[in-house]
Amino acid sequence: MPGDSRLKPSTQRAFGSRKKRAWNKKAPATSAPSAAELESRPDPLDLPGTSTDDTVGPSSTSETLRVDAAYYSTAEQAQRVERSAQTKTVLSGKSATQRKFDLLGVNHFPGSFHLGRKDKLWQNVVRLGRIRGEKGRPSLPDTFLLPQELPLLRDAWSAETPGDHCWIIKPPASARGAGVHVVHRWDQIPKKQPLVVQRYVRTPYLINGTKFDLRLYALVTSFDPLKIYLFPDGLVRFASIKYSQECEDLSDRYMHLTNYSINKKSATYTAGGSGDCQGHKWSIKALQGYLEGLGVDFASLWEQMVDIVVKTLACAEGPMNRLIQRHTSSRYTCYELFGFDILLDEQLKPWLLEVNISPSLRSATPVDYTVKSEVVKDMLNLAGFQLPQQLKDDLDERLLECYGLEEQDDLSLNPLLHTYSLSPAELLKHRHYETSLMDVEEETSGLLESLTPDDVRVLVQSEDELSRCGSFKRVFPGGRHGDVTLLAHRRYYNLLLAAWERRYGHQRHKGLCALHIPVSLLTTSSG
Repeated sequence: MPGDSRLKPSTQRAFGSRKKRAWNKKAPATSAPSAAELESRPDPLDLPGTSTDDTVGPSSTSETLRVDAAYYSTAEQAQRVERSAQTKTVLSGKSATQRKFDLLGVNHFPGSFHLGRKDKLWQNVVRLGRIRGEKGRPSLPDTFLLPQELPLLRDAWSAETPGDHCWIIKPPASARGAGVHVVHRWDQIPKKQPLVVQRYVRTPYLINGTKFDLRLYALVTSFDPLKIYLFPDGLVRFASIKYSQECEDLSDRYMHLTNYSINKKSATYTAGGSGDCQGHKWSIKALQGYLEGLGVDFASLWEQMVDIVVKTLACAEGPMNRLIQRHTSSRYTCYELFGFDILLDEQLKPWLLEVNISPSLRSATPVDYTVKSEVVKDMLNLAGFQLPQQLKDDLDERLLECYGLEEQDDLSLNPLLHTYSLSPAELLKHRHYETSLMDVEEETSGLLESLTPDDVRVLVQSEDELSRCGSFKRVFPGGRHGDVTLLAHRRYYNLLLAAWERRYGHQRHKGLCALHIPVSLLTTSSG
């Protein structure tokens, strides 16, 4: 099994002597299951009717914080339901009214349909483009929403050379390639039903004559402040029939669609190995080796894809934050893994196709198992589940003994460390920085000089996440893609983290020293 099988301990020592630790117990040794075993197993984290990806599976709730490196050990644990609601720590399922689950970690944010629905995604991309310009929006093919934009689509159609028409039709909320068709005649387009009509990338980059797309995994732990982590590996999914631009071939779904749920039914489909460049599904690491062997600058290509991920999530943070504020009352409640589907054209320019709000975590092939087991392990570590306060006495004692902690050490979740509540002084500071018309860097230069208890809570949680991110890399804030001016709204917490990254991004040890504040000061209001 690849990677470290242990859950990273929490680094919240800035909260004083209370060492809030997650599990750090060695997982049992496991070997990768065979392809037949993988195919028979259900997706552990999806709910029927909620997935926007290739597969759906049973819902799950867990009472355990242990995260095994072996993916399906995690799944089997996660499917056990603890009868006492007071001891639940994780809920995996629909994104509903999460005020019911203030002490649970829920795997969706309210409003994630703003990314998962193809029509909402396009509307948010257009909105951000109007605010930040074309360079501030991700690269998507030209898109029209029917029926309201039918006249605009007709104009675009008429502007094309006759015979060059090639568009793809998608239902706004479909999954697994359902209802997706490539068309080349105007009479093939339904005019009255809700549809997304997108210009088809007719000259994709081909490998062995076949079309493919890339699945990237991005984890968001918060939308305010916006914190985005990107996994450095993913999946490359190939069509099972060699590509052709001929009009008579446009109806061949095995040629033009790369969904696994479609191509696995093809007589020519082969699963391939766990990491080599064989079969119809590769890892992104395998693709990297293949392209670099051809002289491609993959590092530059990857940065372009990171740019797409950051700008796409940035375009939805406005409408999503409105729903998050309405439906949650704790920063602890939500996290979400998004699957980004990206296509490369013949010039190796990446194009965003769609975002999946419930990316399939089912490991149907060895390469799935290799990639997704690490994604799941590091995702759950980053989510930072903490033990509920209502621990049974014997469990509490066993944990203290297991980790060599003192009886006074607090192992359970402290809701006050995740509260949205602000003191009058904190509210005043927020308003000052959010309404200022000064340049962001100039205005926030003094933001760190007088940190409030709420500031420290947010900064400690941010540093704590970084300490346990595993293979995930944080791409926002910080780094070349972490520019807060990409966002449509000026939010205090984004300014706070931007200022922190400028000062301590390359000397985090100094920042951590500045955060050694007793927990008692962080759970009381400032004047």
